[in-house]
Amino acid sequence: MSTIDTEVVIIGAGLAGLSSAILLGEMGIKTTIIERSPVAGGLLRSYPRQGVDCAVGLHYFGPAGEGELLRQMFDILGVTDRLRLRRLGTQGVLERYIFDDLTFNLPATLPAFKEALLDLCPTEKAAIDCIIAALQTMSQGLRLDAGGSLQSSPFSFAGLDQSMEEFLAASGCSKKLHDILSVHGFWTGLPMDKCPAYLLLYTLGALLLSAWELGCTGRQMADAYAERAGETGADLLLGDPVEHILVQEGRACGVRLKSGRSLSCKKILAGIHPKLVLPMLAEEALPAAYKEGLLQLAETAGAVCVHLLIDRKLHPAPGYNMFRIHKIDGVNIDGTFLQVRESERPGYNLLTIIRGSEYSDWKQWHDTHTGRRGEEYQKAKMEVAQSLLEIAGSVLGPLGDYTLLDVSTPLTMRDWAASPEGSVYGLMRSVQNDLQYAVLTRMPVRSLYLVGQNAIAPGLLGVTLSVLRGVGEVAGRGKFQNFLAARLAEIS
Repeated sequence: MSTIDTEVVIIGAGLAGLSSAILLGEMGIKTTIIERSPVAGGLLRSYPRQGVDCAVGLHYFGPAGEGELLRQMFDILGVTDRLRLRRLGTQGVLERYIFDDLTFNLPATLPAFKEALLDLCPTEKAAIDCIIAALQTMSQGLRLDAGGSLQSSPFSFAGLDQSMEEFLAASGCSKKLHDILSVHGFWTGLPMDKCPAYLLLYTLGALLLSAWELGCTGRQMADAYAERAGETGADLLLGDPVEHILVQEGRACGVRLKSGRSLSCKKILAGIHPKLVLPMLAEEALPAAYKEGLLQLAETAGAVCVHLLIDRKLHPAPGYNMFRIHKIDGVNIDGTFLQVRESERPGYNLLTIIRGSEYSDWKQWHDTHTGRRGEEYQKAKMEVAQSLLEIAGSVLGPLGDYTLLDVSTPLTMRDWAASPEGSVYGLMRSVQNDLQYAVLTRMPVRSLYLVGQNAIAPGLLGVTLSVLRGVGEVAGRGKFQNFLAARLAEIS
């Protein structure tokens, strides 16, 4: 095994891997990032079609206001200015939920959300007070204190062992109130009867604290993070995937790459899906029961995503995102997400349409790769795309002349971002899972840690929480908190 001057190997140059490298580098810890793709960014990285940038996994997020968790992290990482963040909901509406018999506008603040719920369900004050109190509790913890610690952990929520469905039932809410609160669970791939209540309350509370979108493209954000990692001393190896994690006496001590090159290190951070880590380890490295349990964890659904250009005069950007709700089965819902925002093409807006799609629907093309799937796949893909265009027309009105830029499926996501079943949000968080899989920061191999949305929670917020835990494990919690406290003092 060749020896190089690195302390930590990071597998995966997605948001989690790059963020971890920047933080460790700022603390003087040498890292080497290994990425299977020829470009860095993972789900973060958008792609161009006809000169227009198409987002993959980052459409909007929160909380990134001054002094809030994501803004604090952007500032600490040194990327804030390059992201050109734009506040959502400045006209009062953050999201529009369109049911068959009801349209509900989700306000952009928690107090306004409470008032909107009371207007809709005036006889349910007790249930609404219960829900708002829980959201308030969760959102208050979404910042680092002066000592570099989260003000409160999402896992401290009293309903840790409750599903969101059980939480809403205990609060006594009606079906109408239940359906409004279910929309965000559907969007994040979290079924109400399985999703831990704390997780959905945490993510919804984050948006109601403040919601944002990028003013730059996903490619530009990925490049900003990669450049910052390089500035802090990280080496970035692209296009040469890790094939084996080397373990000696129960401790991860290096990796062997597809090219045959080996790297030694003291610790490894895997910023990839945990199920992809398993085949990198020797059979005897992990307990059989642990491997079996991890492999049996369900994935959130994949999605079909359509990007098209529409006339800006005919369809101006409304300033909020839309959800057309199609079906409510008593517990969970099904719907379509629509986003209209300005594009790089003068006179045109970019319409993004997303609807959940199971991997099993595309499994006949499991052994194929992007660009080489044949006519039957293209036909199946375009049939789904056409149905989504019809849904968009029913919400927005006639689309007029449009330019179809791209249609992606769970197979596209699988190949682009190494998501085993093409799921957008990776592992499904469920109250039915064994507690050892609720937080996946550590694996049963010493010096091997996990970061990313699959480690703790979905989305940008989940990635941030996982990075705070994972880097603390690698660098030492005391040292890391002191570093965060010092950086917060510098930027305040």
